[in-house]
Amino acid sequence: MHKTWNGMIQRTTNPKNKSFNRYGGRGIKVCDEWLKYTNFKDWAISHGYDDSLTIERIDVNGMYCPDNCTWIPVKEQAINRRSTVWIEWNGERKNIKQWSDALGINYGTLHSRYYRSGMRPPELFEPVKK
Repeated sequence: MHKTWNGMIQRTTNPKNKSFNRYGGRGIKVCDEWLKYTNFKDWAISHGYDDSLTIERIDVNGMYCPDNCTWIPVKEQAINRRSTVWIEWNGERKNIKQWSDALGINYGTLHSRYYRSGMRPPELFEPVKK
């Protein structure tokens, strides 16, 4: 837990940190309350901290604070990035990996159709021709 807290502090305040440009360099901060480790630790424990989880900012452009953070599995966190492309179709919003899983279409196929061919729904989701 202390490693998580320290990493959060470093990437938001230390310009020499390799991740600073993606966090502190673009204005992401840690709330005043969490600058004190014991406050962060108390929040973490009361909000389901577990060594298998990682801290997640709900709003990727928001600060690290109790109202904007939660604990989630690492695999889920990979989805919540500024670079994630969200595709809305038939009233559902998913990223390319989620659509791949839901429709049974190979991820590489959807990725290539979207980025190389510029396809969008519904054409993007048509079955692969054999």
